[in-house]
Amino acid sequence: MALSFDIRYLWIDSLCIIQDDKEDWSQESCQMCEVYGNSFLNIAAAGAKDGSEGCFFEDDRERINKFSVETTINGIQQIYNCVHESMYRYCINGTPLASRSWALQERLLSPRTLHFSRAQLAWECNKKTACESLPTNLIVLNGALNIRKGFLSASWPSIVSTYSGSKLTLSRDKLVAMAGIIRKIAVERNDECVAGLWWRSIEIELLWHSRLKFPRPIVYQAPSWSWASVDGLVQIFPSVFTQIGLLAHVLQVHVQHRGDDSLGELCGGVLQILCRNLMYGIATQRGNKEDEEDNIFAEEVELGNVPGKNHISVYWDCRKERSDDLYLLPIRCMEGIRDTAEGLIHSIEGLVLIATRREKGQYQRVGNFSVWRLVNRGNEPVNEVFKVLSKPVSHLEEVAYVEYVEDDKYPNEHWVINII
Repeated sequence: MALSFDIRYLWIDSLCIIQDDKEDWSQESCQMCEVYGNSFLNIAAAGAKDGSEGCFFEDDRERINKFSVETTINGIQQIYNCVHESMYRYCINGTPLASRSWALQERLLSPRTLHFSRAQLAWECNKKTACESLPTNLIVLNGALNIRKGFLSASWPSIVSTYSGSKLTLSRDKLVAMAGIIRKIAVERNDECVAGLWWRSIEIELLWHSRLKFPRPIVYQAPSWSWASVDGLVQIFPSVFTQIGLLAHVLQVHVQHRGDDSLGELCGGVLQILCRNLMYGIATQRGNKEDEEDNIFAEEVELGNVPGKNHISVYWDCRKERSDDLYLLPIRCMEGIRDTAEGLIHSIEGLVLIATRREKGQYQRVGNFSVWRLVNRGNEPVNEVFKVLSKPVSHLEEVAYVEYVEDDKYPNEHWVINII
């Protein structure tokens, strides 16, 4: 059949890569961008649970059927063909194949993909998505993963969310399994990706959120400041507000790889960041009972040099990973996020760290935090926590930092710390 379409070769990863040969796998796995990106058609056995089931299934008639709706607008009658709103998920995004991490780059890098799902055949290419019921166009609702195959850079937050929520057999492949996607986006952006974060926007991307809490992986996957260091669904929120002030700046990043591939398996990494403030705090109250299993909140944090207990929302990265001794690192201040009847809402967001106690000024990330305040029209109330977090002063002894520097480029930031 391939020859009838003038296609000379079929490439099957389970046959073309020696699965149990580490050297062959390492050599071939880093070429996925070229393999799938230069393919003619990617055939996806989307509905198969494993390699024994193949591509062909009995159709689920409840899902494959379409229905017609007749409407009259301004005296003109029109007929619309419709399918269930979850058709996209049934055929593409919610299939057994889509739950596997490695399959995402196979889908996104290839110029066109034919999905054999249990519902019906579906088609994806750089221009449209279609299925048997709607062969001209399948409209993708906002709730579904909406990724433009032809330009992945704009879909990076959706890619991270989808990829981090999928299954990976070997946790050490956390970033390797999406190296092809990263290589393509690096060309589109003319940017460098370090441990899953893009250099030109690295301060903002440091503020990723872990949405589903799992224990911290035993096998090393990435530095703690990278979303790839944790398991479960992760969200990266793009910067959509115009008035954003950075309270910290990444000076340099070093990552260590087990092999020669710059996007290969990681074995270490350190991020050096210049900040204006690092606050010591103690989590004085645990989360609500309904939150205890996932360890989402530490509702009250008492900060050094700030009187009283201050309500700061703390979001933990992993389950069962709390510490009474915390350090809050403010990263960005956003002004005018929401216009209310009373005024504007401002916020400060940052990282929650713990000291490694192995080296001076060395920390690990365990979560992130946010502080909000309402600015009344013409009358700005004083919020002591907000004020302290944004002040360019140190509230810790110098041993808490790597060094103190003077840099004309960053007049308000002087303290250097390392995060591993």
